[in-house]
Amino acid sequence: MGILSAFFKQGLPNFGLKFRWGISTSQNQITSEDNSTSIIYTCCKILSENISRMPILIKREQKTGVNGFREHHLWDILNIAPNNYQSPQVFWGTIEYHRNYYGNALVRVYRYNNGKIKSLDIIHPSLIKDAKILNGNLTYYIQYSNTLAPVRSDDILHFRSMTEDGVFGMSPVYALSKDISILTQAEETIDNFYKNKATSQFALTSELGDSRNYKVLKQAQEDFLAESGGAENAGKVITLPPNTKLTSLASNYADAQLIETMKSKKQDIAGAFSIPLYMLGDTKGDDAENSSLVFRNYTISPIVAMYRSELEFKLLSKKEKRSGITIEYDLDTLIEADIVSRTRAIAEQVKSGLMTPNEGASKLGNSKTAGEWGDYHYVQAQYVPLEKFDEYEVFDKGNEPKTEGGSDNTDKQTSKPKKKKPDEV
Repeated sequence: MGILSAFFKQGLPNFGLKFRWGISTSQNQITSEDNSTSIIYTCCKILSENISRMPILIKREQKTGVNGFREHHLWDILNIAPNNYQSPQVFWGTIEYHRNYYGNALVRVYRYNNGKIKSLDIIHPSLIKDAKILNGNLTYYIQYSNTLAPVRSDDILHFRSMTEDGVFGMSPVYALSKDISILTQAEETIDNFYKNKATSQFALTSELGDSRNYKVLKQAQEDFLAESGGAENAGKVITLPPNTKLTSLASNYADAQLIETMKSKKQDIAGAFSIPLYMLGDTKGDDAENSSLVFRNYTISPIVAMYRSELEFKLLSKKEKRSGITIEYDLDTLIEADIVSRTRAIAEQVKSGLMTPNEGASKLGNSKTAGEWGDYHYVQAQYVPLEKFDEYEVFDKGNEPKTEGGSDNTDKQTSKPKKKKPDEV
């Protein structure tokens, strides 16, 4: 029996369920108060929206290359209707939110008798009450009404954040609890400052120290605001009440150190979620296009790799995996290039033989070419492999480069293979 099997034989300890991995139980659970700061909501929102808007592609390796396999039954499940009551955008967005907030997102897999996937249902992490590894198999215990149902891991898609034990992910919210607490207190300080209406930049003070003059000063203040306040009095000469003066308040609505603390904590929280600061309103740094590439490569790509691994592991049969069927995410949808840049990039791929003209037309939303010619890969045939240079008739007898005939092709070199003599092998 392995160490991990021994650890889970009696089920997960409650401490781990409630705190370590962010899966809540009835006591001491993670509450919505932990999500009170706007930065947590924004980070979860950014990741959920970007993950949920990417198409999930089923591909199959063939002699002609790796092509889309829309006929596979998983295509509709993953992209059109995971169940009867949720769209794919809502489904995958909810899963990504659970993964970022609780550290774990779980999906129940329902199958037909032949093993094909029937539907997918989201399981809230709070419903996972226990987990055991028995005889090398992981079993989850899910709370349904008053019953605790055991479900094998084969029928559970488990998407995790960073994991310590290989089974449950660690909650980023719990890991950031101290930073969130400090940021929450800072926001409450500013909020209370505004609630108390302490927003004025000036104070009307009296040069008379007698406290009995307070009522007189109060009335003078009201008269002063009535006579000098408002847009209609802008630009007029201000007359202060007798024996008074305007004093500038030295402190702003919050201490400067408090603002710096808030900025620092927001950066720490954004870093934990791998969210670029420009997506949180920070205008400093690289341009948006370069930052988008960084976000795609260093934030979204690792998440997608985790999703892809779990989907292929649980939803594809061994036979399908051996036949070259894969599940992939279309990361290109995350880059919204302008039409000129997008057209130029696709045209280069078509000219280089990396894409057929019809594939390029489809990506641009244009009509495909009629007939079979639009489905071929094209490449210029003007290059000669140096290792076989002597096998090609590059020069004529006068050591001049051979050219194609015609007035429009006088400068185009040909590289036709040299005809071999009968005695040459």
